[in-house]
Amino acid sequence: MSKLTISSPKVVELSFKILEKIILAIEFEEKQELIALAEIMLKNAKAGNYPEEIKLGYEEALNKINVLSLDQIKEIKTIIS
Repeated sequence: MSKLTISSPKVVELSFKILEKIILAIEFEEKQELIALAEIMLKNAKAGNYPEEIKLGYEEALNKINVLSLDQIKEIKTIIS
């Protein structure tokens, strides 16, 4: 079995699901609020007894939030809500 990386298809797919959960988890006005939540969730995932793919999924979800603009995140929230 090949080693999972942040760019493994399984991890990327999982990161989109995690991204949706993060975006829908709280009401936010600033992107920094989502980044803070994602960082806490990543920290908890890394500290917990979770499979590596979940830890990497949270890491990639945080990366996606960092790359997206606030307007893009709000548009995603509108689409998935």
